[in-house]
Amino acid sequence: MCRKSCDERDGRYYYVRHIPKDLTQHYTIQRLCFSLKTNSDSTAIRYSKSITQRLDDYWFGILLKNMDVPSADKVKLDNVINEETPKISEMLELYLKLRVLGKDKIFIRTDQSASQKEKLGDAFIDNVQLLSKPK
Repeated sequence: MCRKSCDERDGRYYYVRHIPKDLTQHYTIQRLCFSLKTNSDSTAIRYSKSITQRLDDYWFGILLKNMDVPSADKVKLDNVINEETPKISEMLELYLKLRVLGKDKIFIRTDQSASQKEKLGDAFIDNVQLLSKPK
């Protein structure tokens, strides 16, 4: 026999679930009811469990969005700058020092071009977004 979220009508199984009271403002109905498109009791149970889990996760996400963040004053904001965070120009300088070991003068002049500094600016590393995702 199918669990509490399943209902059998004329040999067909349906998913039936009431909308929680604290989420009724998000719905125009009081309960969900739709066909699981199966006649098998075991398949209906498996589908029902999966749908119930997904609904629970979705509804929990809605509740979390509406909830106040505890200790919101303790949350680190992205725009707060840590004094220990290096600037891009400092990181570029360190990178060039490490990269030029064993290289000739032409490489050094080319690598220190002003165009690289113009592209990057001189922001703190924490405020820079990656241009491409690492593989």
